[in-house]
Amino acid sequence: MVVHGDLVVAGGIGAGVGVRATGDVRVDGPVECAEVVAGGAVLLGAGASGADIRAGVAAAPAGALGRLAGRAPGPLEAAAASAEGLAAAARALGLALVPAEAFRLAVAARHRDLPGRLAGAEVALLRAQEHLPELHPGILAAVRSLLAVLDGEAPAVAPAALARDLAACIGGPGAGRRPGRVVVAPELVGCRVHTGGHVRLTGAGARDGEIRAGGDLMAAAPGGRVAGGSHEVGGRLVCALLGGRGRTEVRLLGHPHDERPLDHEADRVRTARVGEGVVVRAWAGAIGLDPARDGAAVYVARGRPLVRRSPASRR
Repeated sequence: MVVHGDLVVAGGIGAGVGVRATGDVRVDGPVECAEVVAGGAVLLGAGASGADIRAGVAAAPAGALGRLAGRAPGPLEAAAASAEGLAAAARALGLALVPAEAFRLAVAARHRDLPGRLAGAEVALLRAQEHLPELHPGILAAVRSLLAVLDGEAPAVAPAALARDLAACIGGPGAGRRPGRVVVAPELVGCRVHTGGHVRLTGAGARDGEIRAGGDLMAAAPGGRVAGGSHEVGGRLVCALLGGRGRTEVRLLGHPHDERPLDHEADRVRTARVGEGVVVRAWAGAIGLDPARDGAAVYVARGRPLVRRSPASRR
């Protein structure tokens, strides 16, 4: 099933079913061994088991297209106007300047950042379409056509007109809406979850599986746990219980040269209780957490995860 826009499923989703939407997806019932792909947020009212969940697919293309569109008059309209002005000046001098060459000359002279913005949009759209092919196929075709013109190919449509049409598509209905990336569910069991945003678990938390969150992974409800599996977190992991079901591996995403709170002793992991088999990794090292009833907090310094006991003292 593919939906252009938001999708609401009043019941559940059974095994082997794939649900895709370019907007948000809300499922009121349980999700069992199914695939859910959303351009925006994924909201699961009854949790999921054995599911493959991907949220925020449209977020990166939206950012890239926003940079391409810019503020009115944006780079596309400005390049189109420059190309048309250059062609008109050539005609006034009795010279023949084909539209494609006028567009290339205008971009080279006055809009040198446009090829990079077009290339960035192409990459973001291609990556998104690996998971959601229905997302902006017409816009991708227009971006590629303009890149081909800049590479010296002869277009079927005047590049200035194509640039204006592309700008209109990017700035059309829904352009002001920023796609969500959050995944919200009471419980995830054996699921694969991927989002550039946050994962919020409002009930029992996560057991086994694999969660990759560019933002926070939160399972802070009473009894909320992250137990078993391998998880990657770009923000913070906060839960009532960490570990206690086989091996639980947490990788804290970041970059060695990132000087944001990572190197200022901000807690990246905070849990009220630590179970067996917990390993926390950063880019320059890893530590195993000893089971402790009073919990633990982990921060990153010089790329290494370090343990601070009694996280309640830092609230």
